[in-house]
Amino acid sequence: FIQQIKKELPQGNIIEAKSGVDCFTWFVPKSWDVKHAILKNELGETIIDFKNNPLHLIQYSSAYKGELNFEELKSHLFYSKERPKDIPFIYRKQYQFELDDSWGFSMPYETFEKLNTNLKYFVDIDVTFSDKHMTLFDFHLPGKKPDTIFFAAHSCHPGQVNDGIAGIALLIELFKWLQKKEEHNYSYRMIIGPEYFAAAYYLTLNEKIKHLKYGFFLDMMVHSGPIGFSHSYENNTLVDKVTEFCLEKNFESYGKFDYRRLYGNDEMFYDGPDFQIPTVSLGRSNFENYHHSSDDMESINKKNVDESRSLLKNIIKIFENDRVLKRKYVGPLYLTRFDLYIDPKKDREGYKNLQNIQIEMDGKKSTLDIAQKLNIDIGFVNNFADSLLEKNLAEIV
Repeated sequence: FIQQIKKELPQGNIIEAKSGVDCFTWFVPKSWDVKHAILKNELGETIIDFKNNPLHLIQYSSAYKGELNFEELKSHLFYSKERPKDIPFIYRKQYQFELDDSWGFSMPYETFEKLNTNLKYFVDIDVTFSDKHMTLFDFHLPGKKPDTIFFAAHSCHPGQVNDGIAGIALLIELFKWLQKKEEHNYSYRMIIGPEYFAAAYYLTLNEKIKHLKYGFFLDMMVHSGPIGFSHSYENNTLVDKVTEFCLEKNFESYGKFDYRRLYGNDEMFYDGPDFQIPTVSLGRSNFENYHHSSDDMESINKKNVDESRSLLKNIIKIFENDRVLKRKYVGPLYLTRFDLYIDPKKDREGYKNLQNIQIEMDGKKSTLDIAQKLNIDIGFVNNFADSLLEKNLAEIV
C-alpha cells in the first residue's frame, strides 16, 4: 500500500522501522501476517472466510485451530446488534497484542443469529507474528523558510474508506497541487503510517522533526456528516486561528471540539508531552458507519470531497499569505497619491476598511489577525498589504 503512495508521489521517501525498536515508551510492533482464517460448522458450511473481508478477523488475532461447541465459540464472536447487517471493525487488540493470546471473528449480527447452537464448529486461524518492519511514507516539500507544516493520516485500518484511506487520497491530491507552485513560504511535510506507532517512531527522527511548526491530522473527511475540528492542546495557536477562520468563512456551520475530542489520533503524540507541536484534527462528525464494514465507497459524499479538498487548499493559502506588517509612514495614507483610493460612493465598506486596516497595521498584528478583528475578507487585507509592500510603504516584521 505504501508503495502505491510512492508511485503517486515519487519524490517521497519510504521509511522502514524495524520491529522491536524503542520509541520512547512505545516500540515498533511485530508484523502480523494472515495466511487464512476460516470458521465452518460440522456440516462443512463456511460461516466466515477472511479472504472475503479483512474485518472478519479481529485485528492482531492469535492463531488457533480446533473444534468447539457453540457455547465455547460464542465468546470469540463479535457483532453489533445496533447495526445487524454490518461487520464491526474490532481493533483494540492491535494496541494490546502482546498482552494476551486471544483470537476472534467479527460478523454481522444477522449471521450470528442464524448459527445453529446444536452444531459443532471448526476454527482454523493461521497467522504469524514476526520481526519485520513498519512502513511509513514521508514527503518533504521545502519552502523559503524551514518552518514546516505537516499533514498526517493513518494507513492501518483495513476495509475502511473514510477512516484512513480517504484522508491519504486527499493528501496525495493536496501535495500534487503544492508541487505545482513555484515557491512556498513554509515547508510542508506529509506523514503516513500506522496510527500511534508511526507517530511515536517518527518523533525519534530528530532531523525530520526539528522544524515541525504546526500539524494537521486528517480523518473522516468525505462522508455526509458536518465538518469540524479538534483544536490543539493550547487552543490559541496560529494553526487553531487559521483552521477556524477558514471554516467560518467557507461553511454555514461547523463543529469545534476540545483537544482530541473529535476522534483523537496522532495529535496525542505530536501535540503531546515534551513535543507539543500545535496540531489540530480535521474531520466530519456523526459518521454512523464508523468502524463498520459499511464504511465503504458508498459512504463517500462527492460534494464533501470537493469541500474538504478546497478547505485544505484555503488553509495553506492563509498560512502562505499571513504576515505581520508595519507601516513606514505616519498618519493616514494619502490613498489617491499612491493609486489606492476607493470611492466611498461606489464602495463605502471598502473605503472604510482601508482606513481601519491602516490603524491595525501596527507591526504586532498579522493580516489574519486584522481580517478577524475587522471581520473582513482576508483577500482584501492581503491585497492591500501587497500594494503597500510594492510601493515601499510597509515592511514585513
